[in-house]
Amino acid sequence: MLKSGFILFCFLATCMAKKQNIDPMLSRQWMLIEFKDYPKQYLIDKKAEINLVEKNRCNIFMGCNRGSYEVSINTGNNIKFSNGVSTEMACEDMKLETDMQHILPEVISYKLEGHFLHLYTKSSASLKFVAADWD
Repeated sequence: MLKSGFILFCFLATCMAKKQNIDPMLSRQWMLIEFKDYPKQYLIDKKAEINLVEKNRCNIFMGCNRGSYEVSINTGNNIKFSNGVSTEMACEDMKLETDMQHILPEVISYKLEGHFLHLYTKSSASLKFVAADWD
């Protein structure tokens, strides 16, 4: 009985791992370096980032408020951000934050390219990040 329970547990764990299929290189902190027409230096000065270290959740910061989204990753580099929440501080310049809150739920796929992460929407909009731990 114990042996068959262990086998069932292993089978279910394997199924769950295949469903999530998370690339370990994706699970890190990423600094935003390309988005819309924002200058790269502006993004750097804002310390714009997305953090994908926590399983099934990401945290974002675009220079003012902190946000959090549920993340689901499926086979074939499909990714979805949903159920976003954010702190609600009023800041002088919130355009980047507002733009990010609008585009993140539209992201459908990602591509890892060395130390870079690209996120893509259905309408071909893209965001480019560099790994924060990259020299």
